[in-house]
Amino acid sequence: MRALLTGAAAILCAAAPVPAAASPSPSAASTVAVAAAKAARYARDYQVIPGLQIAVVRDGRLVLDAGYGLRNVASGEPVTQNTLFEIGSITKQFTAAAILQLKERGKLKLTDRLGQYVPEYPRGKDITIEQMLHMTSGIPDHINDPPNAVKTISSSEGSLDASLALIANMPLHFKPGTRSEYSNTNYLLLGAIVARVSHMPFHDYISKNLFAPAHMVHSAFLNNESSLADMATGYELTPKTTLKVAGHIGYGWSGGAGSIVSTAGDVASWDEAFFNGRIVSAADVKLATAPLYIDGKSTGYAFGWNVDNVDGLPVVSHDGGMLGFTSTNEVFPTLGLSVIVLSNNGDASPEAIAKGIVAELNASFARARNTSAPNENAATSTLIAKVWVQLHEGTVDRSLLTAAFSNEVTPRVAAFMHAHFARLLRQGPPLRWIYKGKQLGDDGSTTYNYRVLFKGDVALAVSATIARNGKVAACDTAFD
Repeated sequence: MRALLTGAAAILCAAAPVPAAASPSPSAASTVAVAAAKAARYARDYQVIPGLQIAVVRDGRLVLDAGYGLRNVASGEPVTQNTLFEIGSITKQFTAAAILQLKERGKLKLTDRLGQYVPEYPRGKDITIEQMLHMTSGIPDHINDPPNAVKTISSSEGSLDASLALIANMPLHFKPGTRSEYSNTNYLLLGAIVARVSHMPFHDYISKNLFAPAHMVHSAFLNNESSLADMATGYELTPKTTLKVAGHIGYGWSGGAGSIVSTAGDVASWDEAFFNGRIVSAADVKLATAPLYIDGKSTGYAFGWNVDNVDGLPVVSHDGGMLGFTSTNEVFPTLGLSVIVLSNNGDASPEAIAKGIVAELNASFARARNTSAPNENAATSTLIAKVWVQLHEGTVDRSLLTAAFSNEVTPRVAAFMHAHFARLLRQGPPLRWIYKGKQLGDDGSTTYNYRVLFKGDVALAVSATIARNGKVAACDTAFD
């Protein structure tokens, strides 16, 4: 779940309802198909994605539901509309909706304490269901926080008890309700609550109460994969940018945090059902898509939905990242547009594909993406650009890095950074660095964001953190 293996100011309280689907006009379908095909071609060429599935809903009409590339490289089998992908943390939307259903049915309250339902986790006595939904519980992430956790979870099917054992000796990261921090354990525990309150296994409850009314006819769960005839194979990139079959996260480790496998078309059906009140009430749709504010500042996270504003465009979304799979479900309410992208490369950036499609369909958004934010510090931008180039050429001047970041950039990491963008860099240096703003850290650091343009209409998103001492403390790159 990128969000399972990883996790802005919002101007939106609730996404606009999605009209009931109708047949697309030929011109609308053709325009979207061309935009999606272009985005898919760039993704497969530059991100080395074997296969993709893309669905686009425009003004309530499913105008595209298509597969691109291969679901299995060795066999050469293509991705079709019915190919299943692990959707990772998009699952959290379903878990949150299940909790809201149970609330509406009088089975629980959002103010109930976790300890009431999962007494095995002793720190749960001070944590509410609502705090877990909002990611403000302080519970450590059983997948990302324990040392070597990914190795552990990819070698067995797991269970709730095994997951809790990984964080048993870890204190809460903060007092519940005082901060926001993404943790998959919140939604693993919420999935356990769904099962215990409904007296049904989590996957059975979701199938009966969410999949069925949303007409999600292909969707299943990680524990069904061995019996699914059209299941995609997940891949990851090696340091030499070749593909290898990725590991697997068991159902017991993911549950309500990321256990669903689905198709782009089914996720489009989910959006239509959810936003039109066929899953929970209109009031709870609004609640589920309204981010929490702490000390007057939006956390950007609601109930299984990120609520954001990208270059002036409101977006309600969630991404997912599993071993070998990445995904995104992005709803642009002011455009009447939803874009779902599923891929079988765990190192890919489906968000870039989705936003690339939107940019092809909306000229004002395309212009906004390439417009600089005000008050850029030229010296800082020059430093970041210099370090970024060095990192990806493998010739970094480590005196420009903090000691901690320098230790992170091992020879293997440096080789991967170089290789991951090798094809793009062979086309020549960046054409333009576009400053997109900054965020201040609690530790005195500042994170600067850029959109970096290259030949061939390809771009990267670069986020670099400058420590209080003026040295580079982090530098993250993704396709944009």
